[in-house]
Amino acid sequence: SSNISYTETKKILNDKRIGDTLVGRIKFGSLMFFEEEDEKALGFGIEEEDYKIIGFDKFMVEGRFLDSNNNNEIVVGLKLKEKLNLSLGDEVTVLSSTQYKSTYALNYKIVGFYAMDNEKLNRTFYINLKDAMYHLDMEDRVTEYLVFLEKDEKISEYIEILKESKGLLVKPWNEVGLNAFLSGVL
Repeated sequence: SSNISYTETKKILNDKRIGDTLVGRIKFGSLMFFEEEDEKALGFGIEEEDYKIIGFDKFMVEGRFLDSNNNNEIVVGLKLKEKLNLSLGDEVTVLSSTQYKSTYALNYKIVGFYAMDNEKLNRTFYINLKDAMYHLDMEDRVTEYLVFLEKDEKISEYIEILKESKGLLVKPWNEVGLNAFLSGVL
């Protein structure tokens, strides 16, 4: 429910030697516009390491994924593509509320489309984390910080260590939001 410091959280995790790969992420609601049409969509601001861990290549159906060196690129789920009649190279406008509750819109160039098994995930889009921080006025802030482990035998120990750190809410991936729904926990 609160935005957390990207830098401080990364430092805590590195100092405690927790996790093999650490990535910040921002999830946010938005309205995507193209020409005269609009659709509600869930956006994700992610780091390049997040893309690699997800193995997003297997979901790409057209174009490519984000280039972390380029600003204002977007990859869009197939349901949004169909609803808004989008094509590679189109420019969409994403309207969102900043962390200070003001409204802000930016244009993004579509570089790829993806399809996932879950219909809801095909109504999402991805932008670079640095673009999401700028778009949402969240300098050095993320909505979640993901810790990936090569082996999960220490997961319970790591969760307890992290719960003691600066009041962070710590949960396994399958107990958080949409992930809980998809994994059948809810």
